[in-house]
Amino acid sequence: KLTDIFPTDEALKRWAAGLFDGEGSITIQPRSRYGLYTSIVNSAQVIIDIFEARWKGSRNTFMHAGTSKTGGYIAQRDVEQLTFTRKDREILLQDLYPFLVAKKKQAALALEYIETVRELRKMRPGQRMTAPELAFRKNACEEMKALNHGERLQVEVKPKPKPRTLQLL
Repeated sequence: KLTDIFPTDEALKRWAAGLFDGEGSITIQPRSRYGLYTSIVNSAQVIIDIFEARWKGSRNTFMHAGTSKTGGYIAQRDVEQLTFTRKDREILLQDLYPFLVAKKKQAALALEYIETVRELRKMRPGQRMTAPELAFRKNACEEMKALNHGERLQVEVKPKPKPRTLQLL
């Protein structure tokens, strides 16, 4: 039971946001008609179990071969991936958004994307994408790619004050 681990729902969301910042992924894939994909990958099954218990998703296990920073082979190990689709993805992003740091802009773009696509589909249910909708999706894809690959988190570091020395008279 999640309540045995996390005393409040907010505590769970804060913990999950921290993990998602480091291990999660938010992408818009051009090869799938600009579909939005959200997932988390981890080798610790218990972490994926917690995400799955709270936000559902579709689970997949695969082998991952790691490499060291020097390019040397480390080992193969099973890795768990949980992919969130449609409603599960939207709930996950809404829940984690207030607590995200590194992926906050990606989550904001994804939530805007979900809402805009939903509104466009309501206007033209079951019909092909219009040129403006395709342009919107392409632009969102490029913006997400830029956020995922180009932008680095800027943290203001204040210099430590120099220690004062006592002068003896």
